[in-house]
Amino acid sequence: MCVEAGALVLLALVAALASASCVELLGLDPLSSPPDAGPAASREPETDSEVDGGGCSPNPVPSRPEGPGGGGEPVYAATLSLDSPADAGIPIPADLDGRCTVDEGSSSCLLPDNASPNAYLDGVGGADNALLASLAQIESTGTELTGPLGFVFSSTRINARIKQGEYGILFLLREYNGGLDDDDVTLDVIELRRVFTPGNLEGSSMAARPRFGPSDVIYPNTESVALAEAATLIGLARGSGWVRGGVLVVTFPQAVTLHIPVSTDRRPFDLVLELPRGFGKVVPDPLHPRLTELTLTGRVDADKLVGHLANIDVGEQPLAICETPAFDTILAATCAARDLASNPRLDVKAGDVGKARVPCTHLGLVMRAELYDVAPGSLRPPLARTIREPPTCSRVVTCPAR
Repeated sequence: MCVEAGALVLLALVAALASASCVELLGLDPLSSPPDAGPAASREPETDSEVDGGGCSPNPVPSRPEGPGGGGEPVYAATLSLDSPADAGIPIPADLDGRCTVDEGSSSCLLPDNASPNAYLDGVGGADNALLASLAQIESTGTELTGPLGFVFSSTRINARIKQGEYGILFLLREYNGGLDDDDVTLDVIELRRVFTPGNLEGSSMAARPRFGPSDVIYPNTESVALAEAATLIGLARGSGWVRGGVLVVTFPQAVTLHIPVSTDRRPFDLVLELPRGFGKVVPDPLHPRLTELTLTGRVDADKLVGHLANIDVGEQPLAICETPAFDTILAATCAARDLASNPRLDVKAGDVGKARVPCTHLGLVMRAELYDVAPGSLRPPLARTIREPPTCSRVVTCPAR
């Protein structure tokens, strides 16, 4: 399932990829074992569209090549902007449930009673991107959400912060041989605390906004890196995979935690991306290969999402957003967008005639980062993040049962 990928609002959610310990930072929270299918759902597929899924022609995942292997120096790339996966320079395998959803009856799980077609209908290639749709709906509900909430739900604002060097994401592609094919590579994902170009203001030695080139100075966040004895930067979200035909395919073995910086918040907003994968475009070169874009896909637990959203801080005085009237809109839009089960083993795929459906509990997520080259010498010692005491929602917030 998915939405039209034109909405850009999600990408405020990729503000940073990190967490607060070696196990949790950047989402090294281990995924629990896939749950059992549980009780049988209320009904089984009945129509042709439910059985064949409508045929969205999803993009296949490039297979691992037989070789060659080998590797060179790490390839460094950082975020230039966050945008729609529709702008990707490669076909993105964004059909997360193996089924094309063309109507409510053809979903891979039981949709909420108040499900929004804008969220659950598949987009190009069967892409499942319901989280984009729900955030687009939230952003369009009225001006009351354009204040403190705009820092979360507006890609324009989040990209403005990238342009100011207020945060970013660093990707390190390791063991890449620089060719069209490589059967074994790794990718580290690291949150950046500050990016700037020294003396970029005329006649001033003060730090200024980045130029997004080799003259930039980059400060990682201590929450998202570890330093080895040789002062080697090690990302705490590490995936492994391959390159085939210039397309990078990476699987992360554990959930990736995305940390969203909210300007008025006293702590980052956490979003946990389960079953994450990455698909990137590389420019092969034996001496200077490049990574020019990276798209992340995965599933987001709706209950965890609204629980974290409820505790976003608004205003100068500590106040959790769940205490404001606007939160009812957020809660309703997010819960109505549930379009996936928690695990692919629970999905009713095309051809799974007779398999019972379970209620949808998660939202699909597909987001793309446009990248620029970073010089290894640009990195500086990590900067710590100052976190003030945050407010706490006075109630436990979860989505209503289907």
